[in-house]
Parts: sequence; C-alpha cells; structure tokens
Amino acid sequence: MNLKRLSISNLQQINELYRRCFQDQIEDDFFEWKYFSTFQSETIVLGLFEGTQLIASGALLYEVLLKDDKVLKTLRCTDLMTHPDYRGRGASRKIAGGLNEFLAKSNVDVVYTMCSKIATKSFFKTGWKFEKEIFYYFKPRFFSLFSSSIKDESKETSTLEAICKVYKLNYSNKAYLNFIKWRFANPKYKYYLISNEDEFIVYTINNNILFVIDFKVNGFAFLKNLDKLVIENNYRGIVVLSSCSQIQNLKFSFLNGYLINKFNFGPLKSLLDFNVLKEGERFKDVYSINYDDV
Repeated sequence: MNLKRLSISNLQQINELYRRCFQDQIEDDFFEWKYFSTFQSETIVLGLFEGTQLIASGALLYEVLLKDDKVLKTLRCTDLMTHPDYRGRGASRKIAGGLNEFLAKSNVDVVYTMCSKIATKSFFKTGWKFEKEIFYYFKPRFFSLFSSSIKDESKETSTLEAICKVYKLNYSNKAYLNFIKWRFANPKYKYYLISNEDEFIVYTINNNILFVIDFKVNGFAFLKNLDKLVIENNYRGIVVLSSCSQIQNLKFSFLNGYLINKFNFGPLKSLLDFNVLKEGERFKDVYSINYDDV
C-alpha cells in the first residue's frame, strides 16, 4: 500500500471512492469545491493506493472560525473513508498517521473533528482529546402546527450576494467573510436567508428537513418564521446545530417546541462527539461550528 498526497488530478478517483463508501450520488464538482477551490488552497488530502486503485482517503480542511471578531485559523479533520473491500486492514490508521504528520507542522489555532462515539475511540489512540458532545435541537412539524402566527416583516432570498452582505454587516473580518463566501458556494446544497434589520437566519433543506446553519436573533419570535416555512412546505421539522452561546441563552427546550435529538442511528442521527487535537483557544464561545457539508 502506497500513501501519497492527492491533487485535483485525483478528483475522479476521490468521487468514485466516496460513492462506493457511502452510496451518495454527489455532484462531480463537489470535491473540486471542497478540496481544491481557491479558499481551500491549504487543504491536505491523503490517499492510500493498492497499485493504481485509491482504497482510502482523508482530509484536513482549512477553515476560519470567528470569536468576538477575532479569527481562529482552523483545520478540520474530515472525510476519512475506506473502500468496503479493504476495511479491517489498517488503512484508516495509515491515513490518520499521515495526517498527524502534517498537523504537527501546522500553524493554526485549533485542529478539530466531529464524529460518532465509535470513531472517537480511534481518534483517542492518535492523541486527540474529547471536548464535548454536540446535539441537534429538533422541532417536529407537529409542534410547528401549534406555534402562534407572526407578523411577517422578514425578507427571504437565496442569492449568495445577499447572504454574504448580511455576514459583512454583522462580521467585518475579511478572512471570515472569504470563508463564508466559499462555504455558501457549496454545490451540494442551496442556502436560504431570512432577515430583517437586525436579525437573520441562514438555512438549507436536506432530507425534507429545515437545517438552520447560522443565526443571529433577539429571541424566539423571529424563529417563528421557520415554523411558517415548515407548515407551508410540509417539511418534517427544524434542526438547529451550533456551538454558539445563543443556543444556551435562548434556552431551546420542550417549552419552545425543541427537543434535544439523541437519535443514534438513521437519517436523523444527531449526537456527535467534538474532538480537539491542537488548541490555542477554547471553542465554547466560538460563533458557530459547521457540520460536514451542510
């Protein structure tokens, strides 16, 4: 088995490996955007080959996270995948070992990953530490039916220009805005913005569920816009995933129709372990944490 760093010339092999591992019909330009776009020039993608066949890969994605308008340079370990025919032969350990060599030389504030509890055990073996669990807060459609009506003064759009404009008004850091622009150019998902003068919500739709990506709200009144969307479009419910302090301050709870979703399997699997390897800052006050590709 031969370990080497991958480039855009390996894009077709990466796509084929992903489809074989996850049976997910991704667009051909997805990994081109994710790994090899301008913003992701520092991305490290390693592949393990058996002859000329790519049998396993993993990546370190460069990201920018914001804390009080201060940039945290970040690497996220993601997309560890092994061809089904080659599992159980130590391929993932070789990929992880190779990535760790890059991590030792990295000039970033934090390296993190989000994964299942099973995967966390394997990360522990290579020097990672557990930070905390991250939950989805899930509001079923049934609860939205009983939400009180709102006076709709918000505007909705799906244009990248409008979304980036809102971030620019609220978060002026140039490096963070470049990251946001890259993030919302994701070819796999379409993103929507609901906003008024001083509040906004960015969301996407996946598996007929409304996923809240980022938000800045003064209370639950503005979030009722989501209930209206769920009812009008017959979505299955609302999911909120974030590490920002608004989650605690707003008190997402049963009283507001939100459940802590601890489903451990299936399409609504939501309980994630958040692991940190190299830490220059604590994460608890970071504006938001992104789940893979949403």
